[in-house]
Amino acid sequence: MTLRGAVRLRPFVLLTHRWLGLASAVILSIVGATGAVLVLPPSSLGRRLAGALHESLALGRLGRWTVLVATATAVVIQLSGLFLWWKRKSVRVRAGSGWTRMVVDLHNSIGVLAVSIMLVLAVTGAARPVVKHPSLRPMISLLHTTEGFPTPIKVLYAVGSMGFMVQGVTGLLMWWRPRRRESDG
Repeated sequence: MTLRGAVRLRPFVLLTHRWLGLASAVILSIVGATGAVLVLPPSSLGRRLAGALHESLALGRLGRWTVLVATATAVVIQLSGLFLWWKRKSVRVRAGSGWTRMVVDLHNSIGVLAVSIMLVLAVTGAARPVVKHPSLRPMISLLHTTEGFPTPIKVLYAVGSMGFMVQGVTGLLMWWRPRRRESDG
């Protein structure tokens, strides 16, 4: 791909990233936050409630499909976010530069730092309901649920899962923030 082709590709990727993020931010935030709770012991009330929200938003079949579509969309959002970040390759949060700059920096930095675990969670979360192959299904489930994994890995997954919530909230704040009109000068 030529430099000129990459320049034209970037606005398309940014627009796609923003609209997909806007459309799925709330769902991915709920699924991410409840996914972090799922590291609690299986018999706890918090885990049972979180499980219902995590898998189907407690909406049954419609909720399962909604979560599946949002999770598959998360893969595209993460890959496009990595593409967009690659130009600057910056991981920093400038707290003294105003709240909008801090939110943008937080969104970019958390996104790039958590992208690997978030991708594993999103790919395995989207694959679990559709992959039926008897040798692949258990591996996908293990990678998604961390069942039987040591506690440090479960904590890493919980932090990565919370990345979806941070990304959703900061993404919505970035979208919402008031923009200056050219006439405001």
